[in-house]
Amino acid sequence: MKILHISSYDIYGGASRAAFRLHTGMRAIGIDSQMLVMNKRGGDAYVLGNDKNSGKIIAKMRQICDRIPLFFYKKRVHLPFSLNWLPGDISREINKLSPDITVFHWINDGFVNLKTLKKLQMPAVIMPHDSWFFTGGCHIHLECSGFKKNCGHCPQLGSRYVYDISRCIFNKKMKIFSGLKNIYTVTASDFMNDCLRHSPVFSRFKGQVIPNGLDISVFKPAEKKICRSILNLPADMKIILFGALNAQSDYNKGYDLLLDALKKIKINKKLMLCVFGASEPLYNPFPYPCRYFGQVHEDYTLTLLYNAADVMVVPSRQEGFGQTASEALACGTPAAAFNSTGLKDIIDHRQNGYLAAPFSTEDLAFGIKWLLENKQPLFLAKKARAKAEKEFSHITQAGRYMEFFKNILSSAGN
Repeated sequence: MKILHISSYDIYGGASRAAFRLHTGMRAIGIDSQMLVMNKRGGDAYVLGNDKNSGKIIAKMRQICDRIPLFFYKKRVHLPFSLNWLPGDISREINKLSPDITVFHWINDGFVNLKTLKKLQMPAVIMPHDSWFFTGGCHIHLECSGFKKNCGHCPQLGSRYVYDISRCIFNKKMKIFSGLKNIYTVTASDFMNDCLRHSPVFSRFKGQVIPNGLDISVFKPAEKKICRSILNLPADMKIILFGALNAQSDYNKGYDLLLDALKKIKINKKLMLCVFGASEPLYNPFPYPCRYFGQVHEDYTLTLLYNAADVMVVPSRQEGFGQTASEALACGTPAAAFNSTGLKDIIDHRQNGYLAAPFSTEDLAFGIKWLLENKQPLFLAKKARAKAEKEFSHITQAGRYMEFFKNILSSAGN
């Protein structure tokens, strides 16, 4: 079985890392897996893409050009929004590689024009890591339900018009996908699957839910004192961990909600907040000492951070899955989040973490405190690790995909 994964990047950003982990998991169980990316940043020989400085420049130019039409929306909310309107037909490259199945992951920043799908000579699997595939361009639809009928008058664009660019993109997707047959979907959570089932673009396609995987031989429990020593963190403080790409600036990641929640925590022990995915600001807005680790791309460093922490907080407003939560659990560190979207599939309330009422910072504060003061931390740690071993191993994930792909090829007569 030969599988090709299409992704804008290989190891940059959560969606790309999820795609790469699936790719490596497939190769580990004997599947001939490759990735085709716009900009290659890792060293895997089976990832195809431009890894030179020119590749980074081209990727950045396409990213900027893809956003040019958005400049006309002066009242736009600054959440991720992609148009994928640039010429980007990579069907020749895909067909030349001749995979049995092509899997489309996060293909934005101007990488793939969806017209590519019309020229493929094999079944395609769409794996939406966020809302983009089924909306008029937004990656995080939040409270908006426009995608369930048709987009337009887009609140994220600050648009007053029904026939704005979100309606144009939505209609384009409807037109392209309505003419396709060999399309299947996989989502990492029940939340994302429910979105697809309510989408007029994707509701007719067969789909399956398969959680994102990770290498649980890398993300595993380690001695807290040693991890803190390596990271130069204090041994006598309770450490709260928060992290995401662009952790401070991405509204969806809930930096503001975390700040409000931490101000409401009263505890007798010393607290410290550690943040990855963001640079240190000019002043510390949090009521506790704070350490910033910047962008972290190495799994080794992430594993040290998770093991050094007493609790991982994922205060996102929307997550297609919630990869940092699953990584934390794999390291035996409980996680706190809101009881919404993809995180509901990862955290088992009061078993390996805490699910707060959406989006109550009071309840989130209570949950963080409950985890920090829990009298059975070993119970939480064992439950967290057990959940990861059962559900989140990238080998298990790859095996589930293999069975799904076999069914696809069988129904296609291959």
